[in-house]
Amino acid sequence: MSTPTTPLTGQWSERQKVLFRFFFIYFLLFIDPILMTPSLPGWRYFQIDYAVALEWAVNVADRLLFHIQPVGVTLPMNDGSGDTSYFWAQLWTYVLLAAIGCLIWTLLDRRRPNYSRLGYWLRTAIRYYIALECFLYGTLKLFCLQMPAPSLSQLATPLGDFGAMRLAWLYMGYSGPYQVFSGMAEVITGLLLLYRRTVTLGLLAGLGVFINVMTMNP
Repeated sequence: MSTPTTPLTGQWSERQKVLFRFFFIYFLLFIDPILMTPSLPGWRYFQIDYAVALEWAVNVADRLLFHIQPVGVTLPMNDGSGDTSYFWAQLWTYVLLAAIGCLIWTLLDRRRPNYSRLGYWLRTAIRYYIALECFLYGTLKLFCLQMPAPSLSQLATPLGDFGAMRLAWLYMGYSGPYQVFSGMAEVITGLLLLYRRTVTLGLLAGLGVFINVMTMNP
């Protein structure tokens, strides 16, 4: 893996540069460093304005282009859960913004031979972001906090009244050993991603972990 001090030479093809510009913008939007940083004095107000502007953009894009929600029905409020129609609309909004940004970037910066140095920092940011998410959700699962065991009221609720996501989470909460095992796998993946020599192993472990999460989420 190259480092910032390694001489950076070589001409990238136009296709490589266009793809890099697109995915650089997309992953920057997805990681969202503006909202991830601590709410320092003064900065918090900018974060609030950014969050309001982002929610407005997602709602407008869905209403005019994506139609994930039926016409005339507003997207549900961003409640922190990633398994809602709001976040599907947000994902496609990021794709749209990345495509627009890629086009503008390409028009303004066509002569640059490569983005090797910027690519290094992008890979590093993505690696640590994934590791952070692994530690966050893995630790919650280790102590069975992300999906608590079903409550008495949930056990008394008719099965047909539950949505697909709630059923999946209830199963995870009921099966404590499976939830702990999933948490261990995520934490181990995060540890492997922290060190350069084990990054490849961490990516392979993460592939198995997150394919399981993706296929389980309805």
